[in-house]
Amino acid sequence: VSRRGLEPEDYAHNTALHLAALQGNAGTIAALLEAGAPLEARAAWGGTPLCEASLQGHVSAVQVLLDGGAAVDVVTEVGATPLVIAERRGHRAVADLLRGRP
Repeated sequence: VSRRGLEPEDYAHNTALHLAALQGNAGTIAALLEAGAPLEARAAWGGTPLCEASLQGHVSAVQVLLDGGAAVDVVTEVGATPLVIAERRGHRAVADLLRGRP
């Protein structure tokens, strides 16, 4: 993975890591993190890759991001944390995973 491939690429400032998290691709997330992808990059709406994975209910993606050091206390432009996002979408397994993190 080239460094250029790790930077924001689309109109919404999503990085490759955002897109992998949105799709729930834990293997790609792990590879991107290993290559130095910016873990706390913000999309236009203020969401990090952890927010994207939480929004979609991707448990394995959330786990890989947490294991990689993703901050659980980030707040989006609308004042939502990854936990709030997961709860609002009814993703209990993700919410439980996030609740267990400091």
